[in-house]
Order: sequence, then C-alpha cells, then structure tokens
Amino acid sequence: MTLPLGGSLIAGAEQLPQAFSWADFACAFQSHLEANERIIGDWVAHYRDELPRYGIDSKTLLRETRRRAGACETVQISVARAYAQLLKTPVSAKGGGRA
Repeated sequence: MTLPLGGSLIAGAEQLPQAFSWADFACAFQSHLEANERIIGDWVAHYRDELPRYGIDSKTLLRETRRRAGACETVQISVARAYAQLLKTPVSAKGGGRA
C-alpha cells in the first residue's frame, strides 16, 4: 500500500503506511488484527531464514511478542471496534464522504 498524493497518514510511516485517509473520499487500513502470539510464532517459524536479512532476531521477536501480547490484544480490540463503528457511519450524499 502506498500513501497517495494528498493522503493523510494515520498509522505507519510514509514509506510503509498502515492506514491513511484521502480527502473525504477514502480511508485505507492495512493491518493484521488477528495476529496473536500463536500466529506470530507460526510466521517466525515460516520465515526464520529470512528474518536475519532484515536485522530481526527471531528469539527477540518471540520474547517481545510474549511480553506485549496483552497490551496488543487490547489495542486490536479497540481498533476493530472503532473501525466497525466507522463503517456504520452513513455516507453523506455530498461528495461521498462520511456524515
């Protein structure tokens, strides 16, 4: 996903946006809210040989995943609920933006 010209970054970095808005017309969101300790462990096992190329130590990643799991779950639930609420907001007739 790339940040479009005139887009406003909501989460991530300009080089790697995870969420952005654009005028009143679009809102983009890219994340893995389902990623929990088990899923991340599976990803680490699958990509174990590739991680060092990106400077990622698999043991450190797994340790930090365990340490942060509870806080991440709280954020995941909050983001999912907020996004669901956004989707329930009626679209205005003028300009297609959210009311």
